[in-house]
Amino acid sequence: MKEEVMSQREMTATCIVSHSCPSDPPRLSWSHKGTLASNSQPQDHGQWRLTSSLTFTPSREDHNEPLVCSAEFSTGKKVTSNKTLKVKYPPYNVNVKSNSSVKENTSVELICSCDSNPPASFQWISLNGTVLANGTTYKLNNVSRYTEAISCTASNTEGQNNSSPQMINVLYPPEIKNESSCKYELLSATVCVCIVDSNPPSEVKWFGPSTAFPSSSVEQNGFLSIFTLQGWLGFPNAVHCSASNSEGNSVITLQVPYHGIIYIAVATAAVLVILVIISVCVAKRHCKRQKTNDIYTNYQEDPRVNMNWGCDDGHLPCEPDEDEAIYANT
Repeated sequence: MKEEVMSQREMTATCIVSHSCPSDPPRLSWSHKGTLASNSQPQDHGQWRLTSSLTFTPSREDHNEPLVCSAEFSTGKKVTSNKTLKVKYPPYNVNVKSNSSVKENTSVELICSCDSNPPASFQWISLNGTVLANGTTYKLNNVSRYTEAISCTASNTEGQNNSSPQMINVLYPPEIKNESSCKYELLSATVCVCIVDSNPPSEVKWFGPSTAFPSSSVEQNGFLSIFTLQGWLGFPNAVHCSASNSEGNSVITLQVPYHGIIYIAVATAAVLVILVIISVCVAKRHCKRQKTNDIYTNYQEDPRVNMNWGCDDGHLPCEPDEDEAIYANT
């Protein structure tokens, strides 16, 4: 067979054995699966030549593996011959290795490796496609938290392949963002937010002039940590947010908005409530008085009020009765 074969391309290997018994030839077998073909031809001096061909498609897993042909005679005798497969294939399993973590403003060395035959050459590529360097290793100086991911391209005569973008794990101390602040929120009084950028994640402590406060909630978003402190009336005029990790620490003072704002809001709400209550009471009293006037008016307008009770003729004034006349004379 050929000294070198290509992966994923069909090849044929041939095995030949000589014998002198055409009625009982040896049996040929292979160590690899494939399509078999055989042929027997007579030679000089009573000899015969038996040929077996194996056709198969090699893969990169076959590289440096032996291909064995065996001839076994009916008497039990067995002879073998083998050759090592040399399979050419493009880069496979391209991988970038580096230190598990590196401190900010220091250097780090990246190493690119792959499985290939023939050996591959390497290029280092930035995230936007710029070629940074050639070679198996690449050294980065003064790495920072903003260093972009880097990938490696491996290539040989059979093709090329890329690694996945490699992010460098850069360790750096806490940085408290300017967006950190305190404010008042309706029905929740004072809410302070401390936004910290750090790697590894930071531990945050809140404290005022004379006491410490636990965080009400913590939200993690990548390397950003958002710590929230919630308080009610009586909160200090300023609170301190202190963030620390293995690389350092940072402190910021957050001013709490003037407390009078919330008092004014509460007083305004109370006044509005009182005004509403007074308005309701006045409206109810007005309705009650109107109802009374309606009843009185209806009573005066009733024709029965002007009727002369006790008289036979309602159109004539009533005459005083006899007893009243006697009493009057007396």
